[in-house]
Amino acid sequence: MLLSELKDKIVPKIALYGRPASGKTAFALSWGSQTEVIDCDPVGVGVGLKLEDRLKPERLQAEIFQAKEDNPKLAVAFNKVKSRLYSISEEAVRGTYKRKVLVLDSLTALGDYAKRSILANSGSLEKNANLTLQQWGLALNELEQCLTIVKSLPLAVIVVGHLMVQEMDSVNMAKMWVIGAKLPDQLPAFFNEIWYSDVKPAAGGAVDYKLQTRLSPSIMARTQGNLPDGFNMSEGLQKALATIGYEPAIGAKNV
Repeated sequence: MLLSELKDKIVPKIALYGRPASGKTAFALSWGSQTEVIDCDPVGVGVGLKLEDRLKPERLQAEIFQAKEDNPKLAVAFNKVKSRLYSISEEAVRGTYKRKVLVLDSLTALGDYAKRSILANSGSLEKNANLTLQQWGLALNELEQCLTIVKSLPLAVIVVGHLMVQEMDSVNMAKMWVIGAKLPDQLPAFFNEIWYSDVKPAAGGAVDYKLQTRLSPSIMARTQGNLPDGFNMSEGLQKALATIGYEPAIGAKNV
């Protein structure tokens, strides 16, 4: 294979993170009819119902797979997410998966569910116990397995996450929040796109929702597909993916 032939085979794996109310989930839902959302965040996709804009009718067509903890005495959400990821992988291999985009909302919540799952497996969930060092390792391994499945899928995947600020060389650096001391620094290995959602003041007291796609001294971001820095999120996910060259036929087999 020539290097010139590789571009068409790169499938975007996107980490999308930012502050609360910065438009992350609404943007990720905006190609609704071609999107499946694994909804495991406490706030989750409900924002897609409330935001009134031109993309709302499309967002309402997104397929939602819910995986949340409804009973504080049980830990089932993580295994539900992991099982669904395996099912999507199998459907994609068979060519029967019909959506063009998978959204996981959010990695932050999934990390918490991984911890709960490990505590439940050891019988410690109801004791409200802290994880031992060994259990931390098991939880991180489970989360990394999910990210490995995501990385291997032959379709575009957006993993939504919350914001954390970490001091590096006396500078505060914004990164995606995830459990563990080392995993936040390892996240770029799982994604070829890292987009930071930001809110900018606009004329007349309005606000603009923008994507930062270039690394800065205080923001972790990058784009392999050359999405313009400052991309207007009101353009929608379909436009963003087309800009970086992702326009698959329906059915992951044809990606």
